Parts: sequence; structure tokens; C-alpha cells
Amino acid sequence: MEKEKNSEKPEKVTKEKLDNLVSDVVQLLLKKKITIATAESCTGGLISELITSVPGASKIFEIGVCTYSNKIKHEYLGVPKALFKEYGAVSRQVALAMVAGLQERSGADICISVTGTAGPGGGTPEKPVGTVYVGISSGRKRIVKLLKLWQLEDKSRDNIRINAAYRIFVFLKKMVSAMPDDLPDGDVPDSKGTQVAKNLLPWKGDSRSQMLRKLTFLGSAVAFTICLFFVVDYYWGNYKNQKLGENLQQLYSQAEDIKLPQTPDAAEEPTEKVWELKDGARALLERNEDTVGYISIPDTDISYPVVQRRQEDGNDFYIEHNIDKEKADAGSIFLDWRNNFDYVVDGTRVFENSGNLVIYGHEMKDRSMFGSLSDYMDVDGYYSAHPLIMLSSNYEDYVYKIFAYFMVDAEDQTETRYDYWNKLDFTDEKDFYDFVNGAKKRAFTFNDVDVRYGDQLLTLQTCHSMFSTARFVVMARLVRKDEDPYEGTQNVTENDNILRPSIYYEWYSGEYDPDADFRSYPYDSSESSESSKDDEDEDEDDE
Repeated sequence: MEKEKNSEKPEKVTKEKLDNLVSDVVQLLLKKKITIATAESCTGGLISELITSVPGASKIFEIGVCTYSNKIKHEYLGVPKALFKEYGAVSRQVALAMVAGLQERSGADICISVTGTAGPGGGTPEKPVGTVYVGISSGRKRIVKLLKLWQLEDKSRDNIRINAAYRIFVFLKKMVSAMPDDLPDGDVPDSKGTQVAKNLLPWKGDSRSQMLRKLTFLGSAVAFTICLFFVVDYYWGNYKNQKLGENLQQLYSQAEDIKLPQTPDAAEEPTEKVWELKDGARALLERNEDTVGYISIPDTDISYPVVQRRQEDGNDFYIEHNIDKEKADAGSIFLDWRNNFDYVVDGTRVFENSGNLVIYGHEMKDRSMFGSLSDYMDVDGYYSAHPLIMLSSNYEDYVYKIFAYFMVDAEDQTETRYDYWNKLDFTDEKDFYDFVNGAKKRAFTFNDVDVRYGDQLLTLQTCHSMFSTARFVVMARLVRKDEDPYEGTQNVTENDNILRPSIYYEWYSGEYDPDADFRSYPYDSSESSESSKDDEDEDEDDE
């Protein structure tokens, strides 16, 4: 989603304009079944009043509280008294604590807190009348927006309150619009067809032998024409897809310098961070507004834009449409429609990124799209040479290091089922480690990459010819701040006890031993230190 420029330019807000905006927001919340709650100070309950004035709002509005005094902010929302003393009631810190307390009490999907100085008195040189902080929470994500309403020409109390409400609902409309749509967009019509022209027909008066020869020739010609059509169509489709990929790579790289980025620590994201749209993303967004990023594996054939259709049919759509939304056998590289990945509104990331980003792509025979992904399984030393995945959102560059690659059965209903594509977030530490250890048990090789609770995961999936429902999967985790991206990727050993899908044993021999030794995540500190020491000793021996 392209970031819109954040402007504090004064805007005339009429009652009709505000009412229409509020109605739009409530209708969006109703459509997507998203609940909301408010805790207000300087707006004095105006936000909740506007929401509840819309028919049907009772289905999505959980609670609205007017926490005007510091005493109630502390007693009802749990705002620590120390924050008032250190930062004042009108502060980013108090707005954040208010929305956190409201989220805990209400359980609403979206929570809004408002604290500010509406005037006419109470302003200071540091915080003039018109200073308003808005706290917003959605799931694990909590942010604070500063509304600079001191820039308004009319700084009357009523005008400041109305403008605060208006800007909050503008932001809410953009935020809720970016959230996944629970309703399917309808079936995509299939327009593909073939037409076979008949050029040779039997003539009246032909002998029986002539008629037979012509029919035989005609049948052979038709069969040949059909075969030729599919062969040409296949290679022409591959050629077009290859050229499209080259053009998109050139388009992105000309606008964006692709390099190994310094990976930010998501847990230490600065409060004041402003998310700026990347030049390469801007170029791709002009091509397709569904662009959410760009993926590449250095020194391989994989280098493509990533798209996402935030509707229930999104995955089905891009599996057979290219980035120009044209029917194409190669489809696109696309992010699961349910994932959140750097969704930004007015320079602020409004949702916490999903714990497991799942990206899909076809295994094309010409090695385009994810056609070369199975080289991790088929080519000796391929993982050691290509252990990193570069994934850029429209705003940031990220580096992931691969820790597992394996095969699954997409339709497995037995005890070996591994539902990785539906595990997009994790409820707790146990849930996380059960998931990553499930991947490791299935991995073709082991390495020393440690995986810890809190690491964001990236999963790449493509089809495979091992059996009809086979899926080849590569799983990686985000490189941490100040970490060597290659640490743990060089010591690679074969897994001689692979947990394979049940269908595998219908065609191949072998069995999985659940009682065999297994080094599970998380690795303890002594294991990591010992592994690092072994690597240093090996380096000294080589010298």
C-alpha cells in the first residue's frame, strides 16, 4: 500500500463531512466484523458519540469511556502515576498507556485513546493548545499519532475537538480498509480456450479409399495442430514470463539499490519512526497497487516482486495471474492474503507483522518463479552457497536466514500432517517451538542456525513432482540486529531420520523413528558457544 503524505494543512470540517466519514468507517467495521473501543480525554466522548450515532454500530462498538481526570486514567485504564509526573497527562507515553489499558479491559479489535489540550487554556510553549496525542492498538501493534492542531487558524475548543475527531476517523478509514476482507470477491471467470480450424474436408464423390485417406490425414493434421499449439503456447508463455521477470527486475533495481541491508530489530522500533516509501516500491506500485514487496535470493534465478490480494480469493487469483493481472500459467510470486507485512498509513505502520509470512510461487520448468527453489534439495552445497533470502517490503529491507527445507503433502490427513500455511501467528512459546521443531524434524539437512521465540519466520512454498500433492518448502527466520547473517549456516549435516508425509512411504521405502536423538529448538547458550568454538578451531586447522 502506498504511503500517503502526512499533511497538517488546515482543512474545513463540516458536520456533513464528518458524519459521512464516520458512517463510512462504521460500515467498514460492520463489513469486516471488527470491534472498536474508545477512551477519551480532551474530546470528551465525541468519538464514541459519533460512532453510536450510526445505525447498527452496536454490533461493533464495545465500550466508550471518558477518562478526563488523571485519577480515572490511573484507576480505570491502569496508567502509572509516574507517567503523569514525568511526562504530563498530554504526552505520547500516557496515550500509549491509555490504549494499552483499554485494550486489556475491552478486548476490542481496535482501541483508540485520546489525550490533549483543547483550550482555551492549559497550553505551554512545549505543548500549545491544539496538541493532541492519539493512541491506536490493533492486536499486538500499538502506535501513537501526534495531531498538530495548533496549526489550525480557528483554535477554538469546539474546532479543535471536531478536527481531532475528523483526523482520527480519516486514519481509521485507511487502517480498516487495509485489513483483510472476510468476504470472497467472487469466482474469477476462466477465459482460456482453444480453437481448431479445419482446412481439409472430404468432397462429395470421393471414393471410399479417398474418403478414408482424407479423414485419416485430417485427424492426423488436427492432432498435430493441437499438439503444436500447446507446445508453442507453453514455450511462448515461458518466454513472456521470463521477459516480464527481467523487465520487473530492471524496473525495481534501477529505482532501488539492492544490497545486504542492516536488519532492523522489530522489537526496538523507534516510537517516532516515519515509514518512507522506497523508490523501487513506488515504481512497482504504479504497475500494480497490490505490490507489497520484492524478494530475491542472491546469485540465484529468484528475483521478483511480491503481490498480495487482501481478499479471500487472493491466493487463487495470483496463482494464475501475473503482476499485470493478466491470465498466465506462471502466475505471480504472492504473499498469503491473510498475512500482515508492513502496512503503513500516513507514515505509521498500523499492524504488527505476522509471525510467519508465507509466500507462494509456481515451480516452472524453465526455472522461473520458484522453479529453482528445489535446488536446495537437489544440488549438493546449494544451501551453504545460498543461505539468505532478501525480502523488502514497500518501506524496509529485511534479511532472513534459512534454517530448514523439506517436503510435505498438501492434502495430508494423517498423523504426519504439517499445516504450516495456516500457522501465521503463534499463541505462546510452546506453540512457536512446536512449529519450528516440526519443520526441523522434516528438514533434509541440519545446520547451526538457532531459532528463538520471537523470531519472525518466512516460509516459501512451491509445488514438486515427487508426488501429485507434494509441496517443497523453505523456511527462514529474520536476521537479528547486529547478528552475522551467515552465522550457523556453514555447518551442514544430513538428516538421517526425516519425518516424511505418509504418502511418501506408499512409493518409497524407509520409516521415521520418533525415539531417535533430536536436537530441538531452542539451543541453549552452551550449545551455541560450543558450536562457535568448533567453527573457530576448524578455521585454525585450515590455516
